[in-house]
Amino acid sequence: MSTDRVATRGSARRVLPGLEDHGLRLTLAVIAALLVGMGFSNPLIALVGPLFAVVMMAPGSPPSGAAKLVAGPIAIWLICAAIATVSAFLAEQDAVLLFLIAAAVFQCFRMDAQKGPSPITALLLILLVTVGPMSAAAASFAGDLVEAMSWSAFVAMLAAAFAHAVMPVRRAAAARAAQAFVPDHRLRGPLGKTAILMLLVGWFVFTGKSDALYILVTAATVLRMPRSPRVAAGLVASNFVGGSAAMILGGLAVVVSGDFFTLTVFAAMILVLGLVIEGGGTRGLIAQGAVSAAIILFAMTVMPADGAAAYVQRVMEIAATMLFVILGRVLVDVPPATTPQAKTA
Repeated sequence: MSTDRVATRGSARRVLPGLEDHGLRLTLAVIAALLVGMGFSNPLIALVGPLFAVVMMAPGSPPSGAAKLVAGPIAIWLICAAIATVSAFLAEQDAVLLFLIAAAVFQCFRMDAQKGPSPITALLLILLVTVGPMSAAAASFAGDLVEAMSWSAFVAMLAAAFAHAVMPVRRAAAARAAQAFVPDHRLRGPLGKTAILMLLVGWFVFTGKSDALYILVTAATVLRMPRSPRVAAGLVASNFVGGSAAMILGGLAVVVSGDFFTLTVFAAMILVLGLVIEGGGTRGLIAQGAVSAAIILFAMTVMPADGAAAYVQRVMEIAATMLFVILGRVLVDVPPATTPQAKTA
């Protein structure tokens, strides 16, 4: 259809209706969240802020209104504080704590399966599996973590609003532009994903592990990646593309050195992935899944300050987490073609 084509420097490039300029808009939001996050004393905000910005800028997501910009961060702070308080109170009752976290995680996945992925459930899921275990393992760290997550959400929402203000969405159909949503199996998908994620959460809780927060963030991110007809292949491709881009470009930034160069390379990486997302299809899904993985691994590449051994360990932990989640999703995901509600084109 002619409406699905836009001219780009004399050639035609396919862009889904409602995703025009999504690449630039996504890059603006992520970079804005990064720059603002770097102004805080807590370095966690500089990492989580851009990740939350990616969630807020999911393909087809409408801009947040002024009311949400005020109420959203307050709600996030209250939720974080509640999770931290309950987790610290149940720190000696691991079974009860894990049951409550699992019940909440299941509801997040169930809402995604029935109504489609939502930025709200994405944020809530990350908060549950990070603030909960961390608060139970180290109550003294809970306050800093709640503050970091709350400010990260505020920074992400503000960055997303800025990106939408600079480059408004052209079409009202943007909310339906990414890809037709196919409801998932009401129990198999959510239960399976909950089991996969809770195995990692349980490991953090039972061992009292209070570092390597990126493991839980990575797991939650990969579990929410969009499905494709070939689930395993799509997830592997997304993580391979995002990881390879981050490692290569991050390594280049380390060699060349210089904050401006690092920021430019990072922005270029996000922009290219965002432009691929605009076209939709299999490539768009792969690029959509690759963005968060690219941000996490790029940060791990350019930010390490504790030696090469620690850096290698972090990269191996992230790779192992991705592999674990991918293999788990192979078992629990229902291929779209076999889903009862799926419609043939």
